[in-house]
Amino acid sequence: MDEKLRFKKSKIQKGSLRGVVIDLPAIHALQRQQDSQFVLWTPFYLLVLGGMCAGGWHFYNKQVQFETHAVRAEAEVIRLISSSDSEGTTYYPLYRFQTPQGEVVEFKDSVGSNPPSARVGDSSPVLYEADYPASAIVDRGWLNRLPGALALALGMWGLWGTVRGCAAAVLRLNKNPDYRG
Repeated sequence: MDEKLRFKKSKIQKGSLRGVVIDLPAIHALQRQQDSQFVLWTPFYLLVLGGMCAGGWHFYNKQVQFETHAVRAEAEVIRLISSSDSEGTTYYPLYRFQTPQGEVVEFKDSVGSNPPSARVGDSSPVLYEADYPASAIVDRGWLNRLPGALALALGMWGLWGTVRGCAAAVLRLNKNPDYRG
């Protein structure tokens, strides 16, 4: 700790709260330490959050491109595949559809649930690459883009908060003479 910190022990009465009372210069010194650490770590935060924004943007755009060029088809649930662990059982629909060329394709949905989200015989729209029908996914509309959009939004929110917090810390460190402890 900084040698400028002056801690005063309070007289503790039986049954009262225990702790340490510190004076205003000690509070300022502690805040200065925290601000210095925040400013020191800001480049790391910016790098991580910038990567989160770039990844979210990439995955969102990749999904939009996929949806733009994908072939649409109707698929039928032919079976439910169960997966059990210590949390319980999760059911994944197994879909089957036919391409315009007559190829029959089966794929397991990447999203499982309990209770099952679909029943045998239900149909759903699917999207797939024309050259690679095994790449099929269930067409959930805007929900297919949600992971990328969330990563982008959270990254941007984190960047905004980090820049704002760093600016406030730098202001406190440089501009407030009372704050210097």
